[in-house]
Amino acid sequence: MNIMAIGLIFISTGITLLMLSLTVTMPTALMAVSLGTSFLMNMVGTGIILQKELLDRLNQRLFCKIIQDHTSSSLGNNIVS
Repeated sequence: MNIMAIGLIFISTGITLLMLSLTVTMPTALMAVSLGTSFLMNMVGTGIILQKELLDRLNQRLFCKIIQDHTSSSLGNNIVS
């Protein structure tokens, strides 16, 4: 399963629990558990999605840096001090 899909499933579940806890009458302890679970699910889903995006950007920058270093060294532009 795709990482983005897993993150969206976590977020969707968190939003569903949030809506249920706000609309359904339930005991205080159950409401606290539902809100806490909703908060954690949303945070985990957001973290999964952001982690994927940040890793993709980091890999892209690293690849560009490697290509830039390779082209500058092949052109003889390295200055040794």
